[in-house]
Amino acid sequence: MVLTVIVPFWNGHTYLDALLSSVPDSLPVILINDFRSTPPDTDRWPNVRVMNLTTRGYFTGACNAGFAACDTDVLILNQDGELLPGWEQALEQRDQYGIIGDAAKHPGWPNGYVQGTFMYISRDTLDLVGNFNPFYPLWGSTCEFQLRACRQGVQALPLDASPYFKHARGKRQFGTAISRTLTEEPQNAWRFATTPPAVSVVITTYNFEGFLEQAVNSVLEQTFQSTEIIIVDDGSTDGTEELGRQLHDPWKGIHYIRQQNQGASAAANTGIEKATGWYVTVLDGDDWMAPTRLEKMLHLAYMNPHSVIYDGIIFVHEDHSITYRMPAYDFEKLLYRNCMHKAILYEKRAWKEVGGYSLEMNDGREDWEFNIKLGLAGYCGVYLDEPLYMYRRQHQGRTQLRPKERSYFKEKIVRLHPGVYYKGDRPMPCCGKRAIPTVAADYSVSIRSTAATSEPPDSTWTMVEYTGTNTANQTISGPSLTRYKYGRNERKFRFWVHPYDIEFMLATGMFVVYIKPSPSPSPEPEPQAFAVSVAEESKEEEVSVVIEPEKEPEVETVISITWQAQALLDKHGVSIEDVPHEDSKVSITDVRSYLSFIGISDVS
Repeated sequence: MVLTVIVPFWNGHTYLDALLSSVPDSLPVILINDFRSTPPDTDRWPNVRVMNLTTRGYFTGACNAGFAACDTDVLILNQDGELLPGWEQALEQRDQYGIIGDAAKHPGWPNGYVQGTFMYISRDTLDLVGNFNPFYPLWGSTCEFQLRACRQGVQALPLDASPYFKHARGKRQFGTAISRTLTEEPQNAWRFATTPPAVSVVITTYNFEGFLEQAVNSVLEQTFQSTEIIIVDDGSTDGTEELGRQLHDPWKGIHYIRQQNQGASAAANTGIEKATGWYVTVLDGDDWMAPTRLEKMLHLAYMNPHSVIYDGIIFVHEDHSITYRMPAYDFEKLLYRNCMHKAILYEKRAWKEVGGYSLEMNDGREDWEFNIKLGLAGYCGVYLDEPLYMYRRQHQGRTQLRPKERSYFKEKIVRLHPGVYYKGDRPMPCCGKRAIPTVAADYSVSIRSTAATSEPPDSTWTMVEYTGTNTANQTISGPSLTRYKYGRNERKFRFWVHPYDIEFMLATGMFVVYIKPSPSPSPEPEPQAFAVSVAEESKEEEVSVVIEPEKEPEVETVISITWQAQALLDKHGVSIEDVPHEDSKVSITDVRSYLSFIGISDVS
């Protein structure tokens, strides 16, 4: 048997004699003595060579040094044990299996993985897969190595090693080297005693049979491989189920779950609930990611604890692509427009803390509401300024097949977070700016009324009257970010204006302050429904928001736009409906002003 025994060593002198005495003299042994460990006396064993590391390598660094010092198959042995007679029988199937050894169990790896107490690795496997990953210095490196190996076609055989190797530590979880290191460096425990995956990628899919495999492969091809893939099929009616079952492979860390159709929020929650990674990210089944994406995002996550990481997007159309760089994180702007896409990277505990994705948002924009909850919990956004997420725009997604106005989703978010929008609640110690108007009507939840008898949101608001002659709807946005629709028709003729906006509105020359006439003996017609009503309950001081659907006017203005302005909107994935304008034509200046407002500096 052409085999080299590798023993990572760090102050394990008590058990070393028993270990070395159990190894046949015919087998070469490389004992890697870690930095600042007292060198052992091995003169009694001529087959033992000692390598002294000059920097701390831990288990992973020691093994990698041993791999480089030989060109044979290797058998890694823990310093706290000894080989038992007949141990060679454990390796009888080494022609079939590239990895054989002591089995460890973990929820993410139902087939088990081989740990480094007794671990055989063929030289062919080492040449194919490479070294152990220093990301896992003490614990988890063998699991990550097996994952990479299986994803490249290597077969692994985790087995009960008790007939072949005796652990001196008995039933204790860690040997003396790991236990002592954890005691001396408790701040690094999260790195020293963590089993992969580091990142769980949840792929939600509904009738994306033609795209799902590309999404999965984009994760398998990542430069950082400590990942698991959880495919959640939300009741697809095409061939997704058959494909998903074919892709399911626990050895490769790919898991397939099928559920009845429940919507995007439920699908994401199902996958994250099953996730075993410290970090999670959600990938739509028709999208994919660049190979370096997870590695770069994870690096930022470690540099910025208690944060969420987001990157830029490439919108992929049928015949062209558009690069979209997200704006810098600003919680106040996030309340009015989502500045992060769905595939952010965050800790699983953050998902638990905020209650997951809201089922109220099951028909779209669930990521927007979720991002707001993260911000309220103090998870600030950190931007990776590279477009590494590929967002397919080929008329197959929910928002394209079943389009709805953004105001529809925004009104839902206001219902879910009335205190945020109407009281200015900012419970987090970071991210938010507390000096914000306590009533914040945004682009899509505009406060408006049709008669002077309607109640304003509060006493600081002023009712204005439109003085122009246009009977169809027009739109204008004020400095407070409130969007007002106006026109010489019954519904938009008079409306309430935020105190921050009144000077601006009057300066346009199109509005005057409305002065309520003296009461008339004849009864006036009942005012139409107030778009947003706020009621406060005295006991619990809770705010409830009731939003009634508004009727569409019989006459609408046909909005025209120059081709240059439309091209700029398409480049940045912005709808013409979001751009404030004062007449029926949207100009390039209107578009540039709006893009600048939402944080997009590239307006060429």
